Amino acid sequence: MIKEWFLSANQRDKIFLSIGLCLLLALIFWIALWKPLIAKKIKINTSIDNNYETLISLQKLQNLPVIRINERLLQEINQSLVLLVDQSHRSYNLEGTLIRNQPENENKIRLTFENASFNNLLSWLLSLNTTYGIIVESINLDNSSQSGLVNSSLVLAKP
Repeated sequence: MIKEWFLSANQRDKIFLSIGLCLLLALIFWIALWKPLIAKKIKINTSIDNNYETLISLQKLQNLPVIRINERLLQEINQSLVLLVDQSHRSYNLEGTLIRNQPENENKIRLTFENASFNNLLSWLLSLNTTYGIIVESINLDNSSQSGLVNSSLVLAKP
């Protein structure tokens, strides 16, 4: 029926119908095939660009100096806080002033000092922080009867 209608149409109508059919086929080709291919190509190019930027960043990081870990220091940091406090407070002339040493858990300890040199105590706490990363969670300082000496209660914690 469509074939008969097309064959019965005049020459000018046949040309317009043929051109219209070609345009319709081109539009279908564009929508069904070409447009998805272009979208996929754009997505792949974006992925390649992102990977290239990541590669450049990694190459920049490759040139950074490597930090060497002091194995002895790492072992000291990993030792128990009780042992670390016991060994280190003596080197700051605080031996005999530590009257209470109570671990709260493996990363926290409560200490009580009596008649400790204020300067030595602060130097020791600063050394613990800078060398081992130990932080003072709380501290209470009271004057002692002698000048320059304090009674102190404090809580130290590993980071």
